[in-house]
Amino acid sequence: MNNNVVNFINASQMSNDALDVACDWIAKIDRGLTSEETQTFQSWLYEKPSNMETMLDVAKFSEKLEELNRLAEIVPEDLVKKEKPYNWHSAIAASVLVMFSLLFFFPTEEIPVTPKYAAIEKMYSTQIGEKNTIHLPDDSILILNTDSLVNIAYTDTARIIELQKGEMHIEVAHDLNRPLSVVAGEKVIQAVGTAFNVEYSTHEVELLVTDGKVLVADIDERSLKNIQKLSHVSLSVSEGQKVSLDTSPVDYRLTIETVNRNEMTKALSWQQGKLVFTGDTLEEAIKEIARYTELEIELAHDEKLRNMQIAGRFKTGDVRGLLAILEKTFNIEHKQLSTNKIRLSFKSS
Repeated sequence: MNNNVVNFINASQMSNDALDVACDWIAKIDRGLTSEETQTFQSWLYEKPSNMETMLDVAKFSEKLEELNRLAEIVPEDLVKKEKPYNWHSAIAASVLVMFSLLFFFPTEEIPVTPKYAAIEKMYSTQIGEKNTIHLPDDSILILNTDSLVNIAYTDTARIIELQKGEMHIEVAHDLNRPLSVVAGEKVIQAVGTAFNVEYSTHEVELLVTDGKVLVADIDERSLKNIQKLSHVSLSVSEGQKVSLDTSPVDYRLTIETVNRNEMTKALSWQQGKLVFTGDTLEEAIKEIARYTELEIELAHDEKLRNMQIAGRFKTGDVRGLLAILEKTFNIEHKQLSTNKIRLSFKSS
């Protein structure tokens, strides 16, 4: 049988993944590889024997053996054998004959279309006190706050981020054909191109929109992998607005609160590694500070202490600095109860 026909059959038997990768490398070799791409190509080529076989078959079928021969440092010469000249008319006739035979003996099936976007599924997390900025494949920018966990699932038709715990902010890259959905606590928050902040605790999801507009709806586990574009009857939240959603079904009469610029800056200060308090009670402030440290901070049973209002800017996780300010400014001392636990109380007069 003519070599062209053999190559045609081999190509049809290759795994779709290896074939797609090999074709991509052919295109890159045409325009010239960078040194980094050369190393990546070599690693893939020698990863398993089937990769080498697929690459050679694709090179022969697309008439790229001469190019590969010139790149001796990429493909060893002993692995690339030059083909003997053959009669093109015979090759074409044989190929047509094989294709006709396949159509005659086997039912016609729709040829799968190569997805425009590669399917991606990955998990990202942060430890207590950590912050992480992630540049996603679609150019969206995701920032994770302390002790957070997300699962990313991108397909050709959808972009899904499941926030399993913690807090995140995302700047969504514009893509009308693939809305980005954030799932948290049986709620789905969907946007095309916007920016918003989501904090997920045990019983509540707090949403703050920092740019554009998002839609909010309920979701269950069965539809998690197949989220559809939300309709305009869903709850709509716009830039400069925030809403707290509990784990019960979305109440479309929920009060959407408008926040001013200072409140927005305060809510997002964690992105700069800061915590801002503007008249918060000490109890509220300690609850927020505790998210960034493994040290347990206990307040004495004193209502005046707990309700004392404090203001200031603190570094996340800088407990030592916080204790010094509380002692100097508010006359509050701490007592070490154990290695990882302290108690705050007013200084004795």
